[in-house]
Amino acid sequence: MQAVITAIDLLGNAVINAAESGSPFPLKRRDRLLAYSLALMGRDDEDGFADYACSTLVSVEPKLTVETRNHVMEVCGFHLIMFNSIF
Repeated sequence: MQAVITAIDLLGNAVINAAESGSPFPLKRRDRLLAYSLALMGRDDEDGFADYACSTLVSVEPKLTVETRNHVMEVCGFHLIMFNSIF
């Protein structure tokens, strides 16, 4: 499980870095990856790797829909508030 979450985090970071360098790459299944990461947060994730993946994915453009943002806030609570992309 940790390897999958790490791969999701790395993929999100690659998309963010590409956008920052002027070569935006749309992550079409970002919401699906986010939902998967959120589902894993409560299971055997003592090290918090799913938190990293979620925080990376909420930073990927485009901004989250209101529905997705509310779901993330419901699952994660306020520790992801620092990421402006949520709002």
